[in-house]
Amino acid sequence: FYFNHALNLTNSLSSHLRKLDDKNTLIEVQLLQSKIYYNLKNFSKAKASLTSARTSANSIYCSSKLQADLDCMSGILHCQDNDFETAFSYFYEAFESLNSLAWSKETESQIIKILKYILLTKIMLNKNDDIIQILSNKLITSSKSIQNNLKQFDAIKKISAAYNQKSLEDFQKCLSDSSNEFSDDYLIKSNFKTLYHQLLEQNLLKIIKPYSCVEISYIARLIKLDETFVESKLSQMIL
Repeated sequence: FYFNHALNLTNSLSSHLRKLDDKNTLIEVQLLQSKIYYNLKNFSKAKASLTSARTSANSIYCSSKLQADLDCMSGILHCQDNDFETAFSYFYEAFESLNSLAWSKETESQIIKILKYILLTKIMLNKNDDIIQILSNKLITSSKSIQNNLKQFDAIKKISAAYNQKSLEDFQKCLSDSSNEFSDDYLIKSNFKTLYHQLLEQNLLKIIKPYSCVEISYIARLIKLDETFVESKLSQMIL
């Protein structure tokens, strides 16, 4: 209800801003529309609103903060399309833009979020070594705000290591241990869920590959998961 109400307000506001030719505010409203559509899982309209915002931004000077917001949203939508290389580029641009500003609590919060997204793209691209390199960057190690949030970054690093080692048990434990760290972030949660299912499929295939006939109870025992869940997942894989 709230998102739909917000859309009605932003649509009306966009119309007035176009008449007033207030492009700066229009860009912010179009960006907000993109975020609303994203939260409503209407990704095609989220992209359309972001394209409108970027088109408006091309004709005027944008502040580093607004440019970072646009780049961050572009990265998020590219993640949604599984284009993690392009997403990384946008997140890095956003990180650079914000890092050029004087740090405030709001800026620090945004930088920390974008840094998590940068690490997420590296996990999704299976580039574990890049994660260690990024977190050892002098800019990051010297930031008090980032150091105060090391628990979140350590959690991402452990998840990456577990995925890299193809250990379903370790991956599941890392996700469970860090569930509070990412509970409010749909982008991270949904992509970690994707990774879990990819890893589960890889582990199941590894177990069943040597056999022409195998009992599901045996597979469930080896992989340490509920038999009904394993049966459901195997059925899904077959289909």
